[in-house]
Amino acid sequence: MALASRLRHELDIERYAPALDGLGAPIEDDYGQTQIAWSVLATVRAWVQPMSAREQLQASGAGPVMATHKAFILPTDVKASDRLKHGAVYYSIDEVIDPAGRGRHLELLCHQVGS
Repeated sequence: MALASRLRHELDIERYAPALDGLGAPIEDDYGQTQIAWSVLATVRAWVQPMSAREQLQASGAGPVMATHKAFILPTDVKASDRLKHGAVYYSIDEVIDPAGRGRHLELLCHQVGS
């Protein structure tokens, strides 16, 4: 089955960046510090699935098990410092992988951080 036919979930990719007002200028607090907030970078179609126990162990190596879900998306400007929002659930991105090395799709290893 082609990957495109499996992209049935909608995810928001969010990036931690300076909060901007309606004119695009940074918003400052009462102390003159720029406010930082999560903002939607892109909304993408994705295939989200829980990782098997074997995949979790392989992904964690010798460290603690972190990644619990995989998301497959078409190439976009996504970084490990971004987060995903799937409905009311948030996922922290542990790793961004281009499995074939050809830029056709990305595999994101993630773990749930809140809802």
